[in-house]
Amino acid sequence: MAHFKFEKKISRNTNIFKLYNEKRKVLFKEISPDESIKILYLLPWLLSVNHRNCPGYLPELETCFKVFGIDRSYEIKKREPFFKRLFNIQSDARLYGRDKDPVLIEGLYTIGSIGTIAQTAYSDCDIWVCANFSKIGHKNQQFLVKKINIIKDWFDENCKIPVFFFISDVNNIKKGYFGNLDEQSSGSAQKNLLMEEFYRTTIVIMGKIPFWWVCFDRDKNLDYKFSYKCIKNSIGGGYEYIDFGDIPEIKSDEFLGASLWQLHKALASPLKSVIKMALLKRHIDDSSKRPAAELFREKVFLSKKSDFIDPMSFTIDLLVKSMSETFDEQRLLFLKECFFLRCSMNIIRKKNVIKKRLVKFFIENCELPEETRRHLENFKNWNMTSQILLGKRLVEELFSFYKIISSAERNNIYISNRDLTVLGRRIASIYKKKKDKVNLVPKPIEKFNLIDITYVYDNGLWFLYSGNNRTVPLYKGTDIVSAVSFAVWNDLFMEGRVRMEPNHTSVSLPEIVNLSHKLKAFLGKCDVLDTSPVFYLKDEKIQKIFIVVSFEETYYEKNVNNFALICKTTWGELFVKRAKSPRELEHKLKYIKDINRNFQIDFYLQRNSSYYEKIIRRARDIVETSFLF
Repeated sequence: MAHFKFEKKISRNTNIFKLYNEKRKVLFKEISPDESIKILYLLPWLLSVNHRNCPGYLPELETCFKVFGIDRSYEIKKREPFFKRLFNIQSDARLYGRDKDPVLIEGLYTIGSIGTIAQTAYSDCDIWVCANFSKIGHKNQQFLVKKINIIKDWFDENCKIPVFFFISDVNNIKKGYFGNLDEQSSGSAQKNLLMEEFYRTTIVIMGKIPFWWVCFDRDKNLDYKFSYKCIKNSIGGGYEYIDFGDIPEIKSDEFLGASLWQLHKALASPLKSVIKMALLKRHIDDSSKRPAAELFREKVFLSKKSDFIDPMSFTIDLLVKSMSETFDEQRLLFLKECFFLRCSMNIIRKKNVIKKRLVKFFIENCELPEETRRHLENFKNWNMTSQILLGKRLVEELFSFYKIISSAERNNIYISNRDLTVLGRRIASIYKKKKDKVNLVPKPIEKFNLIDITYVYDNGLWFLYSGNNRTVPLYKGTDIVSAVSFAVWNDLFMEGRVRMEPNHTSVSLPEIVNLSHKLKAFLGKCDVLDTSPVFYLKDEKIQKIFIVVSFEETYYEKNVNNFALICKTTWGELFVKRAKSPRELEHKLKYIKDINRNFQIDFYLQRNSSYYEKIIRRARDIVETSFLF
């Protein structure tokens, strides 16, 4: 009798979870009508078919893959004719689920902001592609990786939302092993914290339901392992559930690695990192030690059927309540402002009915002053000074959180030496100031709201401003080449939006624009987050050198005593070094050559220079001489 009641409870919980999961999908569709269809329905279909016209086709594949549950999906069945037309397939037969013994993909799961109030125009979509590696075998693992890579190429070209796939073994997830740290994966920097985030934010695109989600009883705590064993031994066999394990206690051993990961991720998404740092602090302060995901699950199961409990709204509400006990009024208000901007509550389309309702709830519940709200709603019109000040405040807040989190008592540090080295050097590349280094401007969001950039020369100094505001310069220094490098490296250079106030120097606006184009083509913009971890495990070396010859001279001069060396390193840093004579240039190049011979080099000289060919030839001779000896 007791066993029957248990099964009935799990069945009831399963229905509640399915309803919640469907509401998440509805919000995703509301925010991204076209892209959501590709991710929620086209993706599992592509993984489950193997047709030569489709992305992911593998001629050598003997048995097709199949995402669990696809053959029972009405949504896939309804959309398959459209998918066939998309890839010009002339067939009426169903293309998926035809093999008698397919290679099973246990499930596809999102993790993060997709389908929450926090999804914005800049959001990407992280997807766990989960399989049981011991069951599918090594050969099929390789096929799965190959198939996913081909499908990703198609998504990169045809989906506006950046999609990142993480092919994961069910047993490794259960053990908390997520591989090594790379551009997208936090590796050993996060373990139980990552599982907590996964359970709290996941959407089951298609596949088995994580058993953790349905292992709930409002009256008592259920033992996870015992409950899963019971459901496996039940009449149904628990075939529709997947065992990723319970959320173990989140210990302070994880906090250092997790906070370092957020400092590094803040370069791209500072507002998101502030929220995640606040969540880390909440884990430290919470005496009950109950993970946020556990509280969220409870909220979902105890709410009315008609209610939609949004993971990010819940998390923000939890953090506001937690921080109101430890933060002063001004700091608490600032963090509320961060939440508002992080969720792009200032940009809501008329069709976003659900998000509009969630935003209204946030504003009322968090008691955000009307004057503050109006100021935030006008964010797209903030001048550059306000944006920079917010960016700097975010960095200060992040490091303030880091000091608190990193000083928490711990027995060990749960992060591998490899990942600690990579993160430490990456963070130094982002934040540490060095001689001749082109520093990064802290951005409040992924990209500045930029009108234009204006170069101003005044009293021996070059300034870089945006718009008509002259309060806080973007750049200030004596070197025009450094100013141009700064604009390009910080992704501030935009075609047709560069100005220069009249001045008595020989520097012209067309030459600034030309140099900017050349620098962008040769060096790109700051790419610390895209730099392979492999480079951070080795000594830093110069990778590319761009030599600018006599940029400040008038076009009719033939002086070759003024060089700027713009050097990009393997750690993603940029330096501008000066040489005031051919001999000094030769000396600097020899020094660089002794450390690393394998680097690319290019030159720039004003195109209208009367002695262009001669000067370029002399510069090349100096470089060649440097490499001969």
